[in-house]
Order: sequence, then C-alpha cells, then structure tokens
Amino acid sequence: MEEGESLRWVFNNLSHLDAFWKHVAFQILEDYPGVPVFMAAQHAIWSFAPERQESEKDFYQYFKDNKRNIYYAVSGDTAMDKKLQQQMKHEYVHVEKTALSGESHSHIVVIGDLVSITKLRKSDEEVIQKMYEDHGSDINFSEKMINFLKLVSRATFSLEHNKEKAQMLRKKIAKDMYVPKDDVEKFGLW
Repeated sequence: MEEGESLRWVFNNLSHLDAFWKHVAFQILEDYPGVPVFMAAQHAIWSFAPERQESEKDFYQYFKDNKRNIYYAVSGDTAMDKKLQQQMKHEYVHVEKTALSGESHSHIVVIGDLVSITKLRKSDEEVIQKMYEDHGSDINFSEKMINFLKLVSRATFSLEHNKEKAQMLRKKIAKDMYVPKDDVEKFGLW
C-alpha cells in the first residue's frame, strides 16, 4: 500500500475477522522487521474470540520467540482487565492501563506506518463493557464472553497507510510506557 491508501472490510463473524486479521498482520510484520508494534483497546477481548483462543496465544508467543516488542494500552479498569493484563505480559509484551480519548470502541494496531482499526457495533461494545464490570467468576466470564462473541454479527476492519497518523497513535498508546530511546530513534517512532 502506498501512503494515503486504505482498505476496509466488513465481517459477519469474529472468527473470520480474527483469522483474516492475523494473516494480514503477519505479512505486515514481515514487511517491517523488528519494528515494535503498538496496540490499544478498551478490553482485551480477542483471546475469547470463538475458535481463535489458540491463535491469540500464538500471536503473543511470536513476539517472545522473535524478541520483538509490543506495547498494548488497555483502557479498561475492571478486575478482569487487570487479571488479563497480568496474564498477557512478558519480557516483550508490555501492557499498561492507558485511556485513549475518542477511541473507546476501536481496537487499534500500528505496525510501521500502517494503522489497523477494528470496530464492533457500539451496542456490542456496551455489552462487553457490562460483562467486564459484572464478570463474576473467571470460569463464568470466559464462557459468557465466548458465547457472546459468537453472536456478534458485524465488525469492520480497516487498514490505512498513514505515517502521520501512525506516529500520533504510537505516541498516544505509549504515553504511560517506557519505550527504549534506541527504538524510538532507530524506527522513527515519533
């Protein structure tokens, strides 16, 4: 994709969206070797996507295996958010609670100059928010979230080549995180 170009897809099934997104993401990761990845979401829901839990584990394992940093800003502040953040963290996956104004219903990933944004319907995000607030036991939460995500019938995924937007989002996402100065300079992160 050239600077200024963008693509948009609509999915009727989150499992299909996740499979497609991961295929695209791994291609982009190859095109931007070593570049840190920046992500932001209200809640880390993708490990609950029906039939996609193993692929989510594999995605984070990729960063560990390749010694590549990922900076993930999660704005949710529930007990379940905190538990999932701790489970996701390792030497190369940096997860922090960071609120991003205006982005509460978006799932953002920035790799190099490419910005990927996944959006669910606002009503679906509201149900997810309520589930995180009233999660009950961990076992019930996982089952309920998986079952709910099976019902999500519309989501959009867009991919945009926009250097300025990528720099702005990386800076917003990492505002509460330590990003090594060498990486900032080497990859022109902001």
